[in-house]
Amino acid sequence: MQVRDCTTQAPLGPPFMSLVTFHEGGTLTELAGSPAFAAGQRSAGTGTWVRTGARTYVQRVAALVHFTTAPNPPFSPGFDAGGLTITHTVELLSGRSLVSSGTNAFYRTGELTPYRTGCSTATGTRF
Repeated sequence: MQVRDCTTQAPLGPPFMSLVTFHEGGTLTELAGSPAFAAGQRSAGTGTWVRTGARTYVQRVAALVHFTTAPNPPFSPGFDAGGLTITHTVELLSGRSLVSSGTNAFYRTGELTPYRTGCSTATGTRF
C-alpha cells in the first residue's frame, strides 16, 4: 500500500504491507502494517466488496483508531481516536496480480465529518 497526495499522486511516506482477504459472499478482512500508527493504535479492518465489471471490484473497509497520537514528521501525521474508512477500486490483471486505488477518510469519535482525507494505491497478488 502506498499513501499518496491526491492532487499530484506523489508518495507520502514509505509503502507498507497489507493483507486483504476477500470472503465468499461479499465481505472482507484487512490487516494493515502502516508504520504511521503506534503499536495497537489501529484495529483490523472489516468491510465489503462488490463486483462492478468483468475483472473490477469495489472494496469498502472500516477500522477503529483506538487512541490519539501527536504528529511525528516525517513518520506520522498523528491520528485522533475514532475511525477510518477506505474505498478502493480493485482490478484483477492477468495471472494472479491486481492493482487498486482509492481514498481514505479519518473521523474523530462521535463525528460524522472527516478531519482528514487522502488517497492511496496498492498492488497485490491473488493466491
